[in-house]
Amino acid sequence: MEIQNKGEVQRTDMLKRLYSLFQCLYEQRYLSSIRLAFVSMIPIMVIGAYAVAINNLPIPAYRQLMKQIFGDSWTYFGVLVYNITVQLSAIMLVFSICYHIAEWYNIFKKKQIHTNICGMVGVACYLAMSIPVQNADSIPFAATGITGLVGAIIVSVLSSELFIHWYVKIKQSSKIPDALVSQALGSLMPAIVLIFGFAAIRMGLYFCGIGNSLNDIINNILQLPFKYNKGLFHTAFIYSISSHFMWLLGIHGNNVLETVVINVFPQTGSSIISKTFFDVFVYMGGCGTTLALLLAFVFCGEYKRNRRFFFIGLSNSIFNINEPLIFGIPIVFNPIYAVPFILTPCIMFLTTYLAMSAGLVPPVTREIWWTTPIFISGYLSTGSFCGVFLQIINLAIATAIYVPFVKLSMVLSEMNFKNSYQDLVEYITTKYSVSSHNILKRTDEIGAVSRQLANQLENAIDNGELYLNYQPIVDVERYTLYSVEALLRWKHPLYGMIHPMLIIALAEEIKLIDKLGLWIIKQAMIQRAAWNKEGISDFHISVNVSCYQLEVLDFHNQVFHILNDLKVLPQQLQIEITETVALTESYIAHNNLMKLTEAGVSVSMDDFGAGHSSLLYLCSIPIHAVKIDGSLSRSIVNYPINLNIISTIYDLCQLLHINTIVEYVENQEQLDKLMQVGNFLIQGYLFSQPIEGDMIPSFIRDLNPPIYERKHK
Repeated sequence: MEIQNKGEVQRTDMLKRLYSLFQCLYEQRYLSSIRLAFVSMIPIMVIGAYAVAINNLPIPAYRQLMKQIFGDSWTYFGVLVYNITVQLSAIMLVFSICYHIAEWYNIFKKKQIHTNICGMVGVACYLAMSIPVQNADSIPFAATGITGLVGAIIVSVLSSELFIHWYVKIKQSSKIPDALVSQALGSLMPAIVLIFGFAAIRMGLYFCGIGNSLNDIINNILQLPFKYNKGLFHTAFIYSISSHFMWLLGIHGNNVLETVVINVFPQTGSSIISKTFFDVFVYMGGCGTTLALLLAFVFCGEYKRNRRFFFIGLSNSIFNINEPLIFGIPIVFNPIYAVPFILTPCIMFLTTYLAMSAGLVPPVTREIWWTTPIFISGYLSTGSFCGVFLQIINLAIATAIYVPFVKLSMVLSEMNFKNSYQDLVEYITTKYSVSSHNILKRTDEIGAVSRQLANQLENAIDNGELYLNYQPIVDVERYTLYSVEALLRWKHPLYGMIHPMLIIALAEEIKLIDKLGLWIIKQAMIQRAAWNKEGISDFHISVNVSCYQLEVLDFHNQVFHILNDLKVLPQQLQIEITETVALTESYIAHNNLMKLTEAGVSVSMDDFGAGHSSLLYLCSIPIHAVKIDGSLSRSIVNYPINLNIISTIYDLCQLLHINTIVEYVENQEQLDKLMQVGNFLIQGYLFSQPIEGDMIPSFIRDLNPPIYERKHK
């Protein structure tokens, strides 16, 4: 048992070290920006891949039907879509990488870089190094498409860093009233220097006899290993490793090495190795044999986390289109999947070559298009079901290779999710302010988790993932239940219980707070109506209301509508507001509160004593109770000054005939100190944690002095 525990500890430590290493890689601004840029391009790349599949689906009946309906030009649509998506991918990538690098500086270095200008300057610098010098009146797709991705990455990183470096050294003019115009003019000089500089470098190379574009130079360098390799087997093996290594860097390896395929690989049928050989038996589901990766997801249960993504990936992989997987998992710049992504195609290459060399499977005799679905391609290319059987064996081997890496990825992803969520909660509870921050715009993991939760929040409301618990507020002088506070809960399938402050912050940022707030009031009043039917009607429910809700013109009417529908008295509802509402001078908020109190709804002020709650506001609106902030009540035993502050607040409330609630009372010693000051209303774990609504009646029955004294004697 000790050996087993020791092994488990070592495994956990290893996973933590791996997680820390990968976090360092992902947080590096260049790798993070490149990864985010590729993820942003997923829709564009997938649409372009669909266009290829539409034009090249190897079904004669389909092609004949399309020709009859649209004529010989039916493929023009697919070509057009491909040209406006994939063939412009390098331009999009440059802009996106530059944008994200500038955004990184704005968030983590507190700079004020104009992200769009940085991206546009990067595009101009890239084109200066890529378009032909002699025929500069046109921009070829060779410069803007996927063959230019390597140069796009290099130029975007270099140009954005130089732009930001020079921009921050220039003092921004304070005489221009429009901040955006000032920022744009401040970007002018760095943009001039960079664009003219890159153009000058290109012209310098041209006059030195180097007329090739940056992409041509890079592609020639990448093809060097194949020029001096005479053996077809060795060349094909190196081709497989090289193309997949390029894919890991976000480079379309197959396109970059297209000339190798054309110049080195024999035509289909004249040798075992050919382009069709790779397309059919190695690239099953696309480069990296990623159809096997999807099967590994099924085997490990990973597909359950994101069924939509899985089925999108599967529907594409059937036609050997795997951009959603390459950029969506992502595999690009992913150290976990680097090994199986390169290893698996190499194993597939060897097993297929050995099977065909031994005569177990007929060699490829027919050239077919690369989008032909698996199994169909195995039969058509070899003219034998042995080709299909070989694909099944290869797929099983490839799946077995991917499985342990998928399991490792699941463990590390879970660690990453939990750590990112904890970072988000810490940020929300300590540093967040809606007026000055926007977590949904952050480009780090906190922003990613925030956007994920924000996208799921509305569905969570509709699907019943949200619910309310109720924490009693006890009148300790009479040992009766004064009120219960309705507390929002969200049980998330991945993150567990979501912090209530995070739910509210997300709802406010995505403008869902009105819907969520009314849902909370309605659910609370449904519970209040249920208690009324049980004959329990002598206490109210306190519901927190956001300042955004009070800015809705007819908020009071919405509340009245809920009360009338459920036949609940206004006196059984208490609205709990914060100091943000207390300090507002909004007529709408003030009018809503007045209308509610006139109808009988009571109002309490939350977190009193924690900030800048206006004492004058206690007189302008009929406040029925103030809730002393937990930062004061938690430490009254060890810090007598906090008890003195609470005593002062209590005396003020007594003069104004306002009830005083103390929250976070968790032990008898706290209660004893408070009872020396006065008769407070107590909320905290000393009496009860938040509980389900149907447990409140039993709590009331048990709430009497003898039982209470027995528990805390």
